[in-house]
Amino acid sequence: MSSSAQDLLKSFDILPEAEQRLVAGEIFRRTSQWETAPLADEELTLAAEATFLSLDEREEQDAERPTR
Repeated sequence: MSSSAQDLLKSFDILPEAEQRLVAGEIFRRTSQWETAPLADEELTLAAEATFLSLDEREEQDAERPTR
């Protein structure tokens, strides 16, 4: 991945969640018209694993926050 792409992802990561959702939606809108080959099983597995790890991390962070 190029350094420009890595910088883009770092900038995305520091956005508030609401803006991340808007940006992600716009990226999906722009790329949904690309013709792509089907994803390989390994790619799908890696993407699912990354998603679940991210959700687990968020769940842990939420559990550590004090409740009001």
